[in-house]
Amino acid sequence: CEIDTSAVTSGQIVTNLECLADCVECASSLISDVLTGGTCRRFTDGSGNLIVETDPNSICDIDTTLFTINTGTCSAATEASLVTDACRNAVFEQPGFVRNTITQLIQFSCTSTVSTIYVA
Repeated sequence: CEIDTSAVTSGQIVTNLECLADCVECASSLISDVLTGGTCRRFTDGSGNLIVETDPNSICDIDTTLFTINTGTCSAATEASLVTDACRNAVFEQPGFVRNTITQLIQFSCTSTVSTIYVA
């Protein structure tokens, strides 16, 4: 995996997301959703280089007052997988750069119902 380190990204993140597909089984559909549908917010490295496109189909519904995602690019199946205790534990057991990348993708792509479980 290619890793970028920056305060902008809250530490280390993976910049070639494809390499994460096999890291955490329950998050593989998240990676697929993001690579296919993009994110609802810009996901960049520390230099501002775009890692993945923002939602090309404009399906995202973001509450601009609370800065939460009501409808994101994560599929229902992905969100159902991510909210399980087993998945959450698996994500938090990963090395920091994997964990940070996955939690940021969740925050930038999934509904607030899911993201609040991972990002306080």
